[in-house]
Amino acid sequence: MSLKISKPIVSAEWLESNLENQNLIILDCTIPKVTVKSTSSIYNDKKQIKGAIFFDIKKTFSIVNAPFPNTIIGSKEFEVKSQELGIKKDSAIVCYDDLGIYSSPRVWWMFQLMGFTNIAVLDGGFPKWEEKKYPVEKQQFKSPRKGGFKANYQPNKIKFTEDVLSSINNKDIIIVDARSKGRFYATEPEPRSDVKGGHIPNSVSLPYSELIENGSLKSEVALKTIFNNLNPENKAFIFSCGTGITASILALGAEISGIKNNAVYDGSWTEWGSTEGLPIEIKMKNITWSKNEFLAYVLLYAAHCNFFETKEEENYILSKVDKIIFNKIHTEVVIDSDEENLNKIQQYISENKLSQEEKDALLKDIKNVFFADGSVDVIEKKVFGLLKKIIS
Repeated sequence: MSLKISKPIVSAEWLESNLENQNLIILDCTIPKVTVKSTSSIYNDKKQIKGAIFFDIKKTFSIVNAPFPNTIIGSKEFEVKSQELGIKKDSAIVCYDDLGIYSSPRVWWMFQLMGFTNIAVLDGGFPKWEEKKYPVEKQQFKSPRKGGFKANYQPNKIKFTEDVLSSINNKDIIIVDARSKGRFYATEPEPRSDVKGGHIPNSVSLPYSELIENGSLKSEVALKTIFNNLNPENKAFIFSCGTGITASILALGAEISGIKNNAVYDGSWTEWGSTEGLPIEIKMKNITWSKNEFLAYVLLYAAHCNFFETKEEENYILSKVDKIIFNKIHTEVVIDSDEENLNKIQQYISENKLSQEEKDALLKDIKNVFFADGSVDVIEKKVFGLLKKIIS
């Protein structure tokens, strides 16, 4: 019986239990991170999951002489190259990478683009597989028997620069950037020196790392919360990143969350930021919080400052703001860096003249959050000092 994959992500336990299935194809989709200079540790004495086939994103499934990295090849060439890996029309594909969750979602997305859906990403990748002490072997470059894979190109899954340019003022589309906050706001340099800093106008920042916890994707519930808070009106998503790799992680997270109306900008920021004449934003957007949203942001930041929110802290915050505001602001607080948290609070206070009575009440609420669980740790004391300085 042909193996059917019902979800876009599978566990190491599931893969191990199906390892001998005749329809199973395991693809090693490892590439080095663009932000890592040395790649020797990835390729020296490399091991792989038993029976895996190397899927060469860079040299086989991308246009090598394209002006921008990782530009996907055409559907006919993709079909031929996939057949050469032994992939058939009824294959069940599991893709993984050596970094946990990094480049394997790109391959998952490539096959979605080609109309093939019997494919999943291995959650936690090779590190999780090795941790479980499941079968591994030294990397082998095999020449399997040619398969009968057929591509059925799905143009709705991919966007190009002209599509994105026409979408930046479209209220029914959200452009989401998977790069770090520093790259998004141009406070840290791009890995490629010829690429400008900043972001696509009206895009929002959601670093791909916010979808990952301990090398695996966050739970389906957590992912749904992130995407629903980002897009409560169920608008279409366009995902971007540096070169289309980590944008695919966002696409995978959206798929797990039940969001079908999404696409990946293939050229991503490398194309946008190196093409003359395209608009670029750098500055943080104006803050448009209501008073209760500001209160929620400050109190949630206080609760989250030691990376652990207790139930008592959460209950106190919910006694001050409603659940809808709590959920909306929670994702924003967690995604923002510490520096952004403090900058936003400072910006709001400078733009909205708080009375001394309002400042005193806010500081009292912050104290109540810290004491809600009966104790205050060193980090909380330090953060209170910073907040007091900003608010006072």
